[in-house]
Amino acid sequence: MGRPGNGDPASPVSRKAWARCRTASIGIALMAACAMLPVRGMARDEPLLVEEYLTRLGLDDLRVLHLERTLERESEDPRRLPLAVRLADLYAERMLDRADEPKVFEAMSAGLERLLERYPRARSAAVEVARLQADYRRAELLFLRWMDDRAARDDLRQASAILARIAPILMEQQRELNAQVDGISQRLERLDRNADPKPLERELVRVAAIAARATYFAGWSSYYLAVTEPESGAARERWEQTRRAFIKVLELPANEPFEKLQAELLNLESVWRSRAMVGLALCAVALRLDGEATALFRLLESPQSHPTVRNLLPYWQLMAFLNVQRWTDAQMLAEHTVSAMEGESTPGKVAFCAALVRAGFAARGGPANDSSRGWIDAGVKGLTRIRAHGTLLSLLGKYDLPLGADAGISVLLAKGRQVFQQAEQSRKADDYKAAAAYLRQALSNPAPEGEPLMTAECRQLLAWCWYRHGDFEAAAKEFTQAAQLFSERGAGAGASAAWMAFVCHEARRKSNPAAKEAAVASLQWLLAKYPDCEKVKQAEFQLLRLRSEGMDREQRIAAYAGIEAAHPGAEMARAELCLLLYEDWRELGPNEPARDRRMEQLLNAVRSYFAIRSAAVGSANSGGTTSPEEIEKLGSAPNADATSRLSMELRIAMIGADVLLAAPRVDVTEQQQAARRREVGEWLARAEVLSHGLPESSGVVLELHYRQLQLAEWDGNQSRLRSEATFLSQKGAGSVFETPALLLQARRLDESLRKVAPDAESERTMLEQAHEVYDRLSRRLGDDVATLRNAANARSALTRLAQLDLQLHRHAAAAARFERLLEARPNDRTCLRNAAAAYEQAGEPAKALPKWRALAAGLPKGTSDWFEAKFHQLDCLAQVDLPASRDAFRQFKAIYPQLDDTIWRPRFQELERRLQ
Repeated sequence: MGRPGNGDPASPVSRKAWARCRTASIGIALMAACAMLPVRGMARDEPLLVEEYLTRLGLDDLRVLHLERTLERESEDPRRLPLAVRLADLYAERMLDRADEPKVFEAMSAGLERLLERYPRARSAAVEVARLQADYRRAELLFLRWMDDRAARDDLRQASAILARIAPILMEQQRELNAQVDGISQRLERLDRNADPKPLERELVRVAAIAARATYFAGWSSYYLAVTEPESGAARERWEQTRRAFIKVLELPANEPFEKLQAELLNLESVWRSRAMVGLALCAVALRLDGEATALFRLLESPQSHPTVRNLLPYWQLMAFLNVQRWTDAQMLAEHTVSAMEGESTPGKVAFCAALVRAGFAARGGPANDSSRGWIDAGVKGLTRIRAHGTLLSLLGKYDLPLGADAGISVLLAKGRQVFQQAEQSRKADDYKAAAAYLRQALSNPAPEGEPLMTAECRQLLAWCWYRHGDFEAAAKEFTQAAQLFSERGAGAGASAAWMAFVCHEARRKSNPAAKEAAVASLQWLLAKYPDCEKVKQAEFQLLRLRSEGMDREQRIAAYAGIEAAHPGAEMARAELCLLLYEDWRELGPNEPARDRRMEQLLNAVRSYFAIRSAAVGSANSGGTTSPEEIEKLGSAPNADATSRLSMELRIAMIGADVLLAAPRVDVTEQQQAARRREVGEWLARAEVLSHGLPESSGVVLELHYRQLQLAEWDGNQSRLRSEATFLSQKGAGSVFETPALLLQARRLDESLRKVAPDAESERTMLEQAHEVYDRLSRRLGDDVATLRNAANARSALTRLAQLDLQLHRHAAAAARFERLLEARPNDRTCLRNAAAAYEQAGEPAKALPKWRALAAGLPKGTSDWFEAKFHQLDCLAQVDLPASRDAFRQFKAIYPQLDDTIWRPRFQELERRLQ
C-alpha cells in the first residue's frame, strides 16, 4: 500500500515568502537543491568542485564513488568529518530516492552503516530517516505477506514489532523536521530585502524533503499498526495520527472540505503524493468519514493522478474496507465492480479479484464463514470474465478450494482448466479424465446471471479433454453443443468449436465410415453460421475433399489440380494433390512410361505448395505474433490446426526429397543434376526445421536422416554419409531405415579392415565393430532357414558374420552360423568347407569329419581342393578313431603313392608319421 518508489513523497512546505520565490513542484525543487548543495564550511578545493560538478550533472553514482575515494585519500582529521557528513547525507539521499531498487538501496545502506561505524558524528536528520526507511521497508514486506496469507502469524509478529519501534521515532522526527521547516520559512519572511535568499531557500528545500519523507513513512507505519489490531483502543488514535501526517505531506488546506479540492493543483503526478492520497483515503474509511473518502478516491480517479495508483484504485477501495472489517461495504463494492468487469485484464482488475479470493481464505480477520464462499466466487468470477487464467490457476494452486457439488461453475471451470493444463504437460489419460470430471461437475451447476458464455466455455474445454483422451464421439458431441451455445450469443468462438467437431468426426471415420455425414454437416453449419470467419477457406476445401472421395484417383487429381493458386483453399488443395500424385507415382514401376510424367507433375505440385505456403506464412507474420497475454485471454485450448499444418508441410518436404533422390540420373545434364541436388537440400533443410522438438526415434526424423544420407551419397560427402549412417544405425533400430544404414556401415568397416595391418592394435576394435553391425544386419535381413534359402543378401550377411567370428576366434559360434547356412543350402561347398574348418578349430573333430568327407566326395579327385578335404578328413578321423584312420590312410596312399600335390605332400607325410 505505502510501498515507496522513485520520486519525492511531497511538495515543499507552503509559505507566503516561499511561494513568491518558487512555484515549481517538489521534484523540480529537489533537483535544484542537488545542483546547489552548499559546501558547508569546507574549502572550495578541487575534490569538492568535482563533486559539485557531478551533482549538477545528476551523476549520483559517480558522486558516491568520488566522495568515497576522496575520504579514503584525505589524511587530515579536521577535513575528514565534513567529508563523512557529506557522504552520509548522499547515502541517505540515495536510499530515500531509490527505495524501489533493492540493489542500489542495499548497497547504499551497507555503505552508510560502514561510514557511521567509523564516523558516528556523521549522523544527521536525513541519515536517521533513511535508516528508519530500511526498517520500514522490511516491516512493510512482512505486513503485505501477512495480508496475502493471514495464517503467516510470524510475519505479522515481526512486522508489528518493527512498526511499533519505528513509528514513534518517525513521528518525533517528522515533528522536529517540520518545526525546522517552519523556522526556516519564518527566517525567509523576515529576511532583509537586500540579502541573498538562495542559501536559506536551498536549506528549506533540503529539510522540507526530509521532513516530507519522515512524515510519509510515519503515516504508513501508524496505519499498518492500526490495521494489525483494528478493534483495539489505540487503533482510532493511530488512524487520526496517520490522517494528520498525510494531510501534512499533501499540504492540504486546514479548513477547506476535501470535496472542493481540485486534482490539478495537488501535483498527483508524483507517485509518492498519489500514494499519500491513497493513505489518507484509507484512513477516512477506517474513521468512517465516508464523504471524505469518496471525495479523495474521486480525486485519485482524475487523469492527473499517477497511472499506477489510478489503475489500482478499485483494489485500494476494497482493501480500505477489508482492512477495517467493513464486510458489508466490501461485499457491495465487490458485486458492483465485478459485474462491470469486461474486456482485457489489467493489474488493477487482477489485484482486486485476487484480493477477494484471498479474503475468502483469510485465517484470521477475514469475512464470516457463511460469506467466505461469496468472496471466492466473486473473485473467481471476475478473473474468469477478464480471462486472467494464469492468476486464477495460481490461486487455485495456492488455496485448497472447496470443490463440492455446490462449488459453482466458475470455480469448477477454473479448476478443470488447471487440471487440463497439467494434463497437457503429462499427456496422461487419467489426467484428462480428472479434468473432465471437474468440468462435468461444473456443467451440473447453472451459469451465473450475466455469464451466458461460461457454459459454452466449459463444454468446449470438456470436448478438448475427450479429444485428447481419444474419445472422438464424446468430443464431437461437446464441441457441437459448445458451437451452438457460442452462436446463440454471437460469440466468434463458435467457429473454432464447430471446426473441432468436424475434426472429431473425421477421426471417427477410421472406425465408423458413417461419420462422414456428420463431418459434412459440421462444415455446412460452420459455413452457414460464420460465413466470414477465418475457418471458411478450410471448411470449403474440406467439403470439396469429402465430396470428391467418391471419385476415382484421376478425377480427384483433376479436381485438386483445377484449383487456382489464388483460391482460399489452394494450400490444402496442393497438399492433397501432392499426396495423391505421390501415391500414384509409388505404384508405377520404374520402367513404366507414365512414371516420369507423374514425377514432373508431382514435383510441380510440391513447388506450388511451398510457394503458396510461404506466401501464407509471410502474410501471417506481417500481422505480428501472439503475445503471452493474448494467449492467456484466449484460454488454454490447443491450436490443433497449426500443428496439422506444420505436419503437412513436413510431409510434403519429405515427398519432394524422396522423388528427386529417386529420379533417373541418366540423360540429365550436370546443371540439371546440380539444380536437383540444391532443391533436395532446400527441402530437407526445411524439413529439419519443422522436425525440431520431435523425438529422434520418430519415423519422420528417421526418414529425414535417411534422405540426408542419400543426398550425402549423391554429393560424395563421406563425412556426412558416415554420420547419418551412424545415427540411423543407433536410433533407427527396427525401422525400415535401419537396413540401408547398416549396409553402408558394414561396407565402410570392410573397406577399413582391408586397409589395416594384420594384428594391429586397431584391428581388434574394428573387428568387434564390424561384428556388431553384421549381427544386427543379419537379424534385420533374416537368419531363419526359409529366408536364407531364398535371399542372397541374408546369406551374405550371415556368412560375413560367421567369418568375423572366425577372425575373432569364436569358432563355435562361427560353426553354428555355417551350420544354419548349410540347412538352407546343404550342397554349398564354401559353407561346407567353412563349417568343417570352424568345427575343427573349435576342437570338435567329430563334427568336422562328415563335412570334410562330404567335400571330398563331391570335389574332383586329384585337385588341390580335394587333397585339402582328404587331408582334413584323415586328420579328423585320426582324432576320433585312430585304427580306422590308419586303414583309411593305407588305402589313400595305395591309390596316390606319390602324394602328387606339392602343397599338401608335406602335410600328408607329417600325418603319416603321427599315424605310425
